[in-house]
This record gives sequence, structure tokens and C-alpha cells, in this order.
Amino acid sequence: YLAFARNLYWDLGLGWDKTTVARDAQALFGDPLLAAAGTGNLALGAGSPAVDAGTKATPVALTQDFIGLARPSGAADDVGAFERAQ
Repeated sequence: YLAFARNLYWDLGLGWDKTTVARDAQALFGDPLLAAAGTGNLALGAGSPAVDAGTKATPVALTQDFIGLARPSGAADDVGAFERAQ
């Protein structure tokens, strides 16, 4: 009954593939390259696979990210709550 779409999964090098997350047919895999997760900074770093990989899955347009940055900042929305300024 749950459906997931276009999430980013990081397996710490364990070799997950689409069969591991079968409920997410559009799954992305890779290190999200967060700016400084250990200190609570979950902003996307340069080269993150989440940058410009999002889709609009909401019935209303989201024009800002979690902290108020305009969305999209690049070619498309970024995956997740934070948009990377480009």
C-alpha cells in the first residue's frame, strides 16, 4: 500500500540495486554528498546525485525548499528537502 518515487538511497558501498528497494521504481543510488551531516548541515554538496534529479510529485507547486531557497535552482528540483543553490 506504500509507494515511493524518486528517492535517493545510499548503501555505504553494500551494492544495493533496484530489487532492494522494489517499491521505488525510479530509485537513485549514491552518496548524497551532504555538506556536513555530522554537524546537522544536510545541504547537498557539489556533485550530489540528488541535484536536479527531483520530480514534482505534489498536487501543488513547491516554490521553496525547507529553508526558503527558491526551487528549482538549476535545471530541475533537487531530491530532498534542500535545494542546492546553482
